[in-house]
Amino acid sequence: MTNNMTHILIYTDSNGYFGVEQNNHILGLALINAGFSVSMAQPFGQHRLIQERQAAGIEHHWIKPEGNDGEKPSCIIKSLAPDLVLFGDGSPFSNIEAKKTAASNDIPFVVVSYSADPQLSETHADKLADLSMIYSKAETVIGSSQAGLDLLNGKFGLPFDRGAVIYPGRPAEYFQEPDQANRQNVRDDLGLPNDHLLCLTVAPFKEGSGYQHLTDAISHLEKAGKLDRVHFLCIGEGEAEKFLNGKAGLQIDARKIHCLPPQPDIVPYLDAADLCIQPFEFAELPLILLEAMAKGLPVIATAVGGVSEIVDETGFLLPDPIWRPIGPVLANTIHWMDQSEQLRQELGSAGSKRAIQFFRAETMANNYLSLISMILNRLRAKANRDNKKAAPLGQSPAMQLEDQLRCDR
Repeated sequence: MTNNMTHILIYTDSNGYFGVEQNNHILGLALINAGFSVSMAQPFGQHRLIQERQAAGIEHHWIKPEGNDGEKPSCIIKSLAPDLVLFGDGSPFSNIEAKKTAASNDIPFVVVSYSADPQLSETHADKLADLSMIYSKAETVIGSSQAGLDLLNGKFGLPFDRGAVIYPGRPAEYFQEPDQANRQNVRDDLGLPNDHLLCLTVAPFKEGSGYQHLTDAISHLEKAGKLDRVHFLCIGEGEAEKFLNGKAGLQIDARKIHCLPPQPDIVPYLDAADLCIQPFEFAELPLILLEAMAKGLPVIATAVGGVSEIVDETGFLLPDPIWRPIGPVLANTIHWMDQSEQLRQELGSAGSKRAIQFFRAETMANNYLSLISMILNRLRAKANRDNKKAAPLGQSPAMQLEDQLRCDR
């Protein structure tokens, strides 16, 4: 690592392939392409995204869960002594010890919050004081949606005059025209006629994903005799049978409901689908909606978290299921979409235009690069005001202690 380059560390508790990891990946590559020296600290993982980052020159440092090795986060933060840390958080309480280490060693950091489930403010109430201190020390706090930022303000102690929103973005492959070969191949694998409606849902098979609302809608369609041309593809981690059987008196019919585990490449399934349905009970800003809209798929989703900010008027927004059952209205909406190809095309086109305007990876990266540039300029100006020698940011006080630290990596 060269000292004349500004060193940015992306620190995350995510080692997977989806969600937070996707955003961290885009951000890491954008930073190194902009000329920064970039490192990433995360739990150990092995997949294509890590390989791409390593090939681009991003150093990886493997961390253990804080509960198992409380010294490890502080060791990595101190020994690397970056000029700026970007914490990519799966929840507001992610990476607490590492943030405290950065704060106590005067290492500037930014908190990027990708999800803020309000229930966590109750289950982790004992950590709210730490969180308040961390927010006060952060250069800024970024939410992935205005709804998420509002939750940080209202439930997690972020001052109301702090924070900003930068929407996630998706790479270029999601904005390409649907591949007809992909469509045919997936439908052949599923045994579906090309002219039947395929509804795609991508979410873990767990509480909160809202699969019971989907099965309720399917049951209504079946009873009304409106299911002949309609099929469903559900992709997610977990026990599909547990969440698709029984709750609406529905047994999985392999001819109508197809279930697959998580897919490293979701694009072929977007190409094969006609409609994206996401009946979440909580979701801050699900990437699958951005991806579906980018591909020109019309979407039906519950108006929870930041979903309304994504979809706006380009799709069907269902009421929050906490207030009333949504199965009947979801069933009716699916039927309307099945009956009108023109409606599907109009909504798909509107969603695609919105995704191009707001949710491209380049837009996200440029917004972060502008933010980081402002922060670094502010830090340099502060150093000058303090009448300190304007040395390269790589020579921070914490970095001068590097040789004294002995970390068991």
